[in-house]
Amino acid sequence: MSTVIPGMRSADHMGFVVPDLDEAVSFFVEVLGAEPVFRIASISDADGDSMTRKVGVHPRATVRGAMLRFGPATNVEFLQYDVPGQAKAPPEVSDIGAAHLASSSTTSMLPASGCVPSPGSLGSAKPAPSPATSPTPAWSTSSAPPVGGCSSSW
Repeated sequence: MSTVIPGMRSADHMGFVVPDLDEAVSFFVEVLGAEPVFRIASISDADGDSMTRKVGVHPRATVRGAMLRFGPATNVEFLQYDVPGQAKAPPEVSDIGAAHLASSSTTSMLPASGCVPSPGSLGSAKPAPSPATSPTPAWSTSSAPPVGGCSSSW
């Protein structure tokens, strides 16, 4: 028995909760080349419970958002919530709910391990031989220390 939603063709977008919406939008537009699609003004319900009923968050929560587009069809939504009692620490990479966004490029400034080198260490980055199946060159760093548990020799 099929349980596929009738008419489902593709995913429309993925969403990420960020601590600073303006900083996230600025980085993804100015550094990664995303195209702004729209912004969501501050939404809240000062007296009712619509935030709980519609979104499943604290009734006094406030949310702002932005939709960005990468290429012809990849939409990414960023939301910034202000919620009483909100956890501010990001999840560990192994925690349920942790996520990542991967991209493709004709060039790369990251080491082959996918770990981001520490600030200033890209000066020592150098192209490394790429596997024949890779569409992008791999990069390696000679002096990048481990970041977030990653090692440039992974």
